[in-house]
Amino acid sequence: MKSADIAVGVFTSALNLHERALSVQNTWLRFFPNGYLVGGWYNDPALKMIALGKDVGEDYHSAHRKQFLGLIELYRRFPDAKWFFLTGCDAYIFPAHLLELLDTYDHASELFVGGHCGAAQIDGERIIYPIGGPGFALSGMLVKNIVDT
Repeated sequence: MKSADIAVGVFTSALNLHERALSVQNTWLRFFPNGYLVGGWYNDPALKMIALGKDVGEDYHSAHRKQFLGLIELYRRFPDAKWFFLTGCDAYIFPAHLLELLDTYDHASELFVGGHCGAAQIDGERIIYPIGGPGFALSGMLVKNIVDT
C-alpha cells in the first residue's frame, strides 16, 4: 500500500495551529499527500487545512462535529481512498507502521481499526462517536456506506 491510498484528517483548533498543528504538518503528515489539518472556522493559508465553517467551533467540544464533517469532506475529496485515518494534532504517527498495519486488512470490507467509542449530547441528542488517542482508521467501504446513507 502507498501513503496516497490513505486520506488523513488531523483535527485541530485555531488555538493549536501554530504549535501542535504546524509540528504535525512539518513532520509525519507530509508523508501523506491526501493528509489535511481539519479545523472549524479558522483557516490559515500557510497550512494544508480544511476549514469546516463557522458552525463547527474551535474548541475541545467541537471535536465530534469536526470528526464527522471532516470525514465527509475527506470522502468528497478522495472517494477512492482505501482508508480514512483520523487523529488529533497531539498525536505522532509513524507512517510506515500505519501503512504496514492497514495493509493487513481488506479495505473493501466495512472495518474500523483502532480507537473505541464514546458518547455525547449534541443538539439534545445522544451521539455515539469513535475516539482514540493515537487515532483510528475506517476502511473506504465503511466510509462510503456512512456518507452515502
